[in-house]
Amino acid sequence: MNIKGGVIVPYCKTRWMTAYKSIDDVLRVKVVLENMAANHSDLLTNDKIKPIICS
Repeated sequence: MNIKGGVIVPYCKTRWMTAYKSIDDVLRVKVVLENMAANHSDLLTNDKIKPIICS
């Protein structure tokens, strides 16, 4: 732990933390993306991402 500005920081920012945060964000919206793929696939306009979400 680090102390920064009088606040304890439980982790240091690294590329691993960025990767963790990115994966966590995707997992949090997983249900929404699955719903879009099932019910509103016409709204998914990115041709590279659409097959991944719809699979």
